[in-house]
Amino acid sequence: MRRPHLFLLCQALVVMLLGSCGGGGAAGPIQPQVEFSGLSISSDSISVAVGEAVQLTVTPKDQDGIAMGGLPAASWASEDSTIAGVVDGVVTGGAVGRTRVLASLTANGTTHADTIIVVVTASAPGAPAHPVTTVGTTFAPATITIAQGDSVTWIFLGAVHNVTFTAAAAPPGGGIPDQVPPTTVSRAFPSAGTYVYDCTRHANMRGTVIVQSGQQQVFTSVQLAPADVSLLSGDTLRLTAAPLDQVGVPIAGLPSASFITSNATVAVVASDGLVTAVSAGVDTITATITSGGTTIAATSLIRVSAPAAGATVTTPNLTFAPGTVTILAGQTVTWQFSGAVHNVTWLPGPVPPLGDVLDQAIGSTVQRSFPTAGVYTYECTRHNNMTGQVIVQSGQAQVYSSVAVTPATATLLVGGTVQLTAVPLDQTGVPMTGLPAPGFSSGDPAIATVNGAGMVTAMGAGTANITVTISSGAVTHSATATMLVSAPVPGGATVTTPNLTFAPPSVTIAAGGTVTWQFSGNTHNVTFTAAQPPGGNIPDQPAGSSQSRTFTSAGSYGYVCTRHSSMSGTVVVTGSTGTPTYTALELTPQAPFVQLNGLVQLTATPLDQTGAAMVGLPGPAFGSSSTAVATVTPTGLVTGRGVGSTTVTATLTAGGTTHSATSTITVGSQVGAVIATPGVKFNPDDIAIRPGETAVWQVSGTTHNITFETLAPPGGNIPDSPPGSSPSRVFPQVGEYKYFCTIHKDQGMNGRIRVQ
Repeated sequence: MRRPHLFLLCQALVVMLLGSCGGGGAAGPIQPQVEFSGLSISSDSISVAVGEAVQLTVTPKDQDGIAMGGLPAASWASEDSTIAGVVDGVVTGGAVGRTRVLASLTANGTTHADTIIVVVTASAPGAPAHPVTTVGTTFAPATITIAQGDSVTWIFLGAVHNVTFTAAAAPPGGGIPDQVPPTTVSRAFPSAGTYVYDCTRHANMRGTVIVQSGQQQVFTSVQLAPADVSLLSGDTLRLTAAPLDQVGVPIAGLPSASFITSNATVAVVASDGLVTAVSAGVDTITATITSGGTTIAATSLIRVSAPAAGATVTTPNLTFAPGTVTILAGQTVTWQFSGAVHNVTWLPGPVPPLGDVLDQAIGSTVQRSFPTAGVYTYECTRHNNMTGQVIVQSGQAQVYSSVAVTPATATLLVGGTVQLTAVPLDQTGVPMTGLPAPGFSSGDPAIATVNGAGMVTAMGAGTANITVTISSGAVTHSATATMLVSAPVPGGATVTTPNLTFAPPSVTIAAGGTVTWQFSGNTHNVTFTAAQPPGGNIPDQPAGSSQSRTFTSAGSYGYVCTRHSSMSGTVVVTGSTGTPTYTALELTPQAPFVQLNGLVQLTATPLDQTGAAMVGLPGPAFGSSSTAVATVTPTGLVTGRGVGSTTVTATLTAGGTTHSATSTITVGSQVGAVIATPGVKFNPDDIAIRPGETAVWQVSGTTHNITFETLAPPGGNIPDSPPGSSPSRVFPQVGEYKYFCTIHKDQGMNGRIRVQ
């Protein structure tokens, strides 16, 4: 309190001096100049639950600590917005943890700031879990609005369904794979936003979860979708304009949008957003929404091209229509995508320039030109049995030149069957129509028989050639298909591929037994993720073919189909002789990354002398070398408690024998991004984080690595990492970090991290 006393003393001296100067009248007191000298937030610390919001106030003060008015509004920032976000002083809990919130204000060239501690706790037990039911082939309700921190529970009934999020936004845990009814699966939504999903098994089966922050919604922006679209002259497309609040959540009850076109010669737009493509060119459609004196606009880029000579394929009801198109060399095929997210992935054989068409949103149009004659076969890898074919003719008169038979080689067990298909080809390898039906004959009916329609039945072990003959006029051509038939191996197993799954997903055989995969529906492969049997992986196989592998050594053989991210299986091979003896303990995952207050489940598996898993043994005991870093429950559930690393040890005693296994747990506090590895891609494959944040890769399905192209973070490349591991890197420096997986680089598995 010295400053006011000092000020009064100085004021008195000034008055005395003025009086001694003989002024003409009495002088009033001199008023001090008020200066902006500090900033204060209403609390030093707050506690908020996940999904809850707290309003903070900030007060600018002068040199005497007195509140000031008339200054600009303060700016707000969160040190870790994943833990707690802040908008206009409203703090919202995002994830359990501890962070700081900063308020700063600049006035008259002077800046002052203040910070508070924000502790975010878990939401109260029994937080709402909103139900969504699968009624027929719809999600009911199709759109659900929840509060930040709530959960959505999907109740799967009637048929096999999944929940696949179709945009970058996805809740922790990601999508839900195929579920056989009746099952119930939940996902919590700690972050506000709009989450769009579909069931990849059923056309037009889509849903939306709108997560509100709990703040008062302020009209902040307009979302116009699609934002960039390609159309052919004469095509139509409806644009959708949605008003969004300050956290990107749709607002209900606002006026409808108004639409205008910048170039009506290219495209016109109706009052309801229906765009009609008129002629080739580029147009910009603007949508405007006005509410409460606020007007906000958004634009969509419309690219219109004239229909190319060739064919158009649409995607109704999870099919390509038509399934087969015939064009001339040099012409173009146009895919118009509707109903669900689709792609065009070429099967083994010729591929047009520009290759595959990656996942496309509803309403998009993509073209491919075909300069070379041939047969181009493709599929959508998101939807079972969604296949198509482009037949490209050379333009010459077709001359019957050969016969193609598929499959050309098949591996069968005695009693198995396979359907052969014979196609007459012209001089450029293009199928011909109108020729007589083929004839089929077997070179050894004791091994394999064939009927007039090409159905082969395996009769006995050995090799038999099936000959296919087509005669047209005076020209006759033949082809052969080789049948490799073996007797069923005692203890062997057969795996089929219905509905983009391996069935059964796990088989158990004795060492020396054989597993036969019978492929149907789509092209599939069997790619082993670690241990391999003699013969190794089975490359891409067309529908109708069979392949076998004999497993000479005991152990567990995990595998996937790299073409379809949901397809995985396991072959468990037990010892051929002797009594299983408890020999080792395996703990997985071996080196996971856990966010502060995050969870990871460890699994301890006892192994016998052949490396095969054992059952019926006592449960293991778990312990952490540093409970300050991570704790572990008796069931192996690890919780990150503090930044750092610790070793969790699992110990199991059975029959007087004790074995242990360890897992190194790394706990971090500033996770900028978590990158999944579904199939053979990084998801998301392009992210932006802040300097000092961590990127975590969750490896699943098969072994992957992270190899940086040029710029690399401390620690450099991440070597081959098995499924279940969670390697990470901290990115302290601003820059663009491009990377790829060397194992799957040829399949386009690459990504980018932008530190900014």
